[in-house]
Amino acid sequence: MKRAIWCLAMGLVLATASTVLPNHDMTTPQQPGLSGPEVLYVLAKDSYLVVDPASLKVLTTEKVGGCFSALVPTGDGKLVYASNPCLNGVVVIDPATHKVIDLLKVGERPGSGDMRLSPDWKTVWVRTLDGVSVNDAATRK
Repeated sequence: MKRAIWCLAMGLVLATASTVLPNHDMTTPQQPGLSGPEVLYVLAKDSYLVVDPASLKVLTTEKVGGCFSALVPTGDGKLVYASNPCLNGVVVIDPATHKVIDLLKVGERPGSGDMRLSPDWKTVWVRTLDGVSVNDAATRK
């Protein structure tokens, strides 16, 4: 099942009577033709929250460690990449389970927002203090 994924990173305040998600920006990287349950990923310091966009209810919180700075989903909704400068890597999330499935070691302090996917989602580019890390998405190397 394909999924539409919404991402939150720094700047917007979302609130309901029971949930407040401060200091997060919202991007909507939906691709035409995707279907399935939509969720929001909210990056926190050492974890990420999975949120129902209709109710803004937190569905789950995944503690990973480190510190998150950027989040990019693949256009087909099969993976989500989240840069984590404190771990010198990119966390790979499976949106079907919302669990971390891998950590790509990309070099020293991957930059905030400086992560891109190739149009075919086969290559992940990440700018680091060392230069640019080019990663094969299939092998995660």
